[in-house]
Amino acid sequence: MNFYAHEVIELKRQPTNNTCVSTCLAMLLNEDTDLIIDQFHADYVAGKTNPIKFLEQRGIKVNEGRSYHYLDEDGLYFLTVPSLNIQATMHQIIYIIEEGGNGWFHTLLDPVKGREGKLYYKSDFEQDDNESSVKLKGFAVDFFIDIETAKKIITGQQL
Repeated sequence: MNFYAHEVIELKRQPTNNTCVSTCLAMLLNEDTDLIIDQFHADYVAGKTNPIKFLEQRGIKVNEGRSYHYLDEDGLYFLTVPSLNIQATMHQIIYIIEEGGNGWFHTLLDPVKGREGKLYYKSDFEQDDNESSVKLKGFAVDFFIDIETAKKIITGQQL
């Protein structure tokens, strides 16, 4: 496909302090955040499902998390990071890496970005001087989707 995922995927803002995972799924699926919250959030909080199971139920196969020291493969990474806003909790973000004509694109999508008074993550490659932005340093990879599959998901194409 002849486009860049980071130009197509829309940053969505999580509506509450605990809906980051649902909002990241909504970004990937290019669906309404409230719809994904309705379909996923209660079961996720109750421990009855997780993002991988939810995506598999929709026919989307992902590469489960493994030990990554660097994010260096074209694709979309669902990352768990320490929350910058709620002490002793975790937060979900998306990191996209794509090879382009003149190098690599690195795009970090943090669903808390834009919520009033909240800190959010940025990548080392972003020029964001907002005092609410914090460079990403530590993370765990929950799962990875190769870039061509991610493009098909984002644009609603058959897998």
